[in-house]
Amino acid sequence: MQAIGSRLRERFDFQADAEIAVEVDPRTLAPESLAALAEMGVRRASIGVQDFDPAVQRVVNRIQPTTSPPLAPTGCVASACGP
Repeated sequence: MQAIGSRLRERFDFQADAEIAVEVDPRTLAPESLAALAEMGVRRASIGVQDFDPAVQRVVNRIQPTTSPPLAPTGCVASACGP
């Protein structure tokens, strides 16, 4: 992930106060990934379920059981989750 962040900064001029955001899949997001995103300057992440309808989940290839909650705040790192 760090290589991606470096490459983006090489190719684009980011404003000092740019709000860098990503969309992440809660099924595969690990605390290490949150830390790497924070180091890249990401300050906002959209984390969630695409749809609760199993048919829609199959179509978009994003099966997410309704019994497992999205990433809990305990999975966050302070620099990624903020106050």
